[in-house]
Amino acid sequence: GSLNLSQYSNFEVIQEDILDETKEITIKLNSGISTNDVLLELIPQVQIKHIEEVIPSINEIFIQKVTALN
Repeated sequence: GSLNLSQYSNFEVIQEDILDETKEITIKLNSGISTNDVLLELIPQVQIKHIEEVIPSINEIFIQKVTALN
């Protein structure tokens, strides 16, 4: 069966991609939520093969701040 990601409140799904027989999901953690919180929630449901933290570039942070001012 497939995993219903809308049932989880600790994160927001940013992107989903199907790669061969695996699914790659990019998520954004909600405020106050740690990576471990999400892993504890997902490990009983799925096999996690890779996890990587995506850190925004200085340019992306600048654009977010300028956009928030308008």
